[in-house]
Amino acid sequence: MHRSNAIAAGLAGAAALFAASTPAAAEIYAANGGINFGGPFGTGNLEITDSADGTGLDFVFNRGALDTSELFNTAVIYLDTVAGGFTDTTSFNDRQDGIRRAISGAGFGDGDPTPETRADLFFSPGFGADFAIGFNAGFAGLWALDDVNNFTFVADLGLPAGSTSASASFPFSADYDDLGLSLGDTFEFVATYINSGNAFRSDEAIGDGIVPPNPGNDQFPGTPGGSTRTYTAARSYTTVPEPASLGLVAAGAALMLRRRGR
Repeated sequence: MHRSNAIAAGLAGAAALFAASTPAAAEIYAANGGINFGGPFGTGNLEITDSADGTGLDFVFNRGALDTSELFNTAVIYLDTVAGGFTDTTSFNDRQDGIRRAISGAGFGDGDPTPETRADLFFSPGFGADFAIGFNAGFAGLWALDDVNNFTFVADLGLPAGSTSASASFPFSADYDDLGLSLGDTFEFVATYINSGNAFRSDEAIGDGIVPPNPGNDQFPGTPGGSTRTYTAARSYTTVPEPASLGLVAAGAALMLRRRGR
C-alpha cells in the first residue's frame, strides 16, 4: 500500500473509532423550582445522555441543593416515544404497588376506611404518553402504559444498590428497544413528584404548567381549582445519529488524503 494511502486509511479508521466511542455530553433539564415537598425534586435536575455502548439512554436525577426533606416520595417520568399514547392520566387505575399508584395518580387516601384518591395530569398538546419511568430511593423501573388497570412492567433500570433518600444522585439506564426508540429519534417527556400512598401531588416537576401551591389530591386539593393539573410544554431529547453518517465523513477525509498523495 502506498504510504499516503496507508496514512489516510489509518486516519479514517481512527476518526471513526473516536466518533463511535466518544459519548455525547449529557443534556441537563432543570426542574421547575417547586419547594412545597421540601424541594428534593423541584430544585434538582435530570441528566440524559446516550450510553457509551450505543444501546440506550443513561439518566441521572440529581437531588436539589435546597432540599430539606430528602427523596422520600416517588418521581414519575412520562415519555412520548412512539405514535399514539395517552393524553392524560384520568383513566389510569393500576394501584398494585407504590410506583404504579404514582404513575396512575391514584392512591388510597387518608381516611378510615381508606377512600380512593386521585390527582390527575393532562399532558401538553401533541403529547401522548407511551411509557413511564418511576423511581424512588430504592428502585427505578420502566412500565408500558398499555393497560389502564395493569401497566406492563418492562425493565428494572438498575438503580444502584445502597441508594437512600439522602443520596445526592440517582442513576439508571434504559435500552432504546425497550422504549421503542432508534438512533437519531427525538422523544418528549415530563416528570412529576408525588406521594404514592395517597396520590397527594407536589408542585415539583419537570415541564411547564405545574406551579405552586401543591395540587394535592381530590380529597385534600391544594387550590380551589382542585388537584388536576395541565402541562403546557414538555422537554425533548434527540438520541445520537446513525454511526453510518460518521463513517461517511471519515471516508471523505480519507479520499482527500489519497488524492493529495498522488
